[in-house]
Amino acid sequence: MNHRPLGYEPAPPVGSIRSVHSIKVLVTTDQGSLSETKLTSAEVVMAEKVVLKETTVGVVGTVSVGMGNMWDRTYTEATGAEKKGLTAMLFVEDADGYVVGLDSQLDIGGRTWRVVGIEKKPHVYGTVTLAPLP
Repeated sequence: MNHRPLGYEPAPPVGSIRSVHSIKVLVTTDQGSLSETKLTSAEVVMAEKVVLKETTVGVVGTVSVGMGNMWDRTYTEATGAEKKGLTAMLFVEDADGYVVGLDSQLDIGGRTWRVVGIEKKPHVYGTVTLAPLP
């Protein structure tokens, strides 16, 4: 007997190509007004932020990325400056681990991603939020 939630669809395998459909979305322009634009589902997937939870493996673009080992230490910001603060190790599939902190930048799956959020509370798993750069 198959016990899956109603509407359950398995995630596509890593590296698969999703079907492309277009949707209309409202975006805020630099001047603060709303504008309607059309995006493909592939663009929507790439535009979203990705939240990685400590001790898990998430998917960034189409690449598996593990996240853990969160504590204060020195890391490199996107500008190249070194800073001390909360960090995490990101383990990108088929690559070495990277120490990242707020405003770090790294290449994953052919795209550049920036750490736009990092949070860790006592006795709770932490998170790292990545956003793709244009």
